[in-house]
Amino acid sequence: LLLARERPALVHGLAYALPRLSRAPGVVTVHDLSFLRFPEAFPAANRLYLSRVTAASCRRARRVIAVSQATAADLTALLAIPPAKIEVIPNGVDASFRPHDPAAVAEMRRQQGWPPAFLLTVGTLEPRKNHLVLLEAYARYRAMAAQPLPLLIAGGKGWYYETIFARVADLGLTGHVHFLGFVPAALLPWLYNAAALFLYPSRYEGFGLPVAEALACATPTITTTASSLPEVAGAAALTLDPDDSLAWAHAMITLLADPERQTALRQAGLNQAQRFRWPQAAAATARVYQRILEETHV
Repeated sequence: LLLARERPALVHGLAYALPRLSRAPGVVTVHDLSFLRFPEAFPAANRLYLSRVTAASCRRARRVIAVSQATAADLTALLAIPPAKIEVIPNGVDASFRPHDPAAVAEMRRQQGWPPAFLLTVGTLEPRKNHLVLLEAYARYRAMAAQPLPLLIAGGKGWYYETIFARVADLGLTGHVHFLGFVPAALLPWLYNAAALFLYPSRYEGFGLPVAEALACATPTITTTASSLPEVAGAAALTLDPDDSLAWAHAMITLLADPERQTALRQAGLNQAQRFRWPQAAAATARVYQRILEETHV
């Protein structure tokens, strides 16, 4: 009803879907195709809905915005979307994600009851985020480190997460791994700032926003070589095989013991994060709109 009344010149579906009844030229943003890459990691109803809606919307759209080159490649490989129809516009990072004053971070740490130093990962508890391998890597790290740091896991429960809690007990990590649950957006920058290292072992990301957020906070970061994550990390983070728990453990040990490397990564992270700003994304999106309007009014 709203579309019929307003009769917009263009419609933009911000997440996978375009309204079926609109006759206006459309743009649709696709954030990832994890439901096609890892179908076994999704509940059937979610997978079927996203598969059908995304494919249909991409076919109808004048342009498809992908949030990374990796997602653009997936659109062509999995949905046969022509590369000429795809525009790559990276996501932005909110300006609140920045280095905070150390004294203020220390006070926030005290208020929240966070440990004096800790390792951090952020992400919904679901298979694609690869928490099981991270836990194996963390157990190896604890066996090698003289004074191992606790691991904080921030993220709400998604699906198929029960094995994560069981694995903590199986590996003897109870008391060393702390689940924070969902963390409000206002608190996340403080959490990144307080962490000694940020660990992001995901097997697949359309963009990998937590990596960009950690870099913007100047937090030394280790992530994977999978999908879009090397694009987001650039040379500002260590990138490792998502299945090599021993390599992850060694990386934690060596990076924590190397203050000079940490300093270099902090500065590189701040520089890399400048690529991911919302004003830049908005300007690039506006240019897409303009081109479509010019094409449809010739």
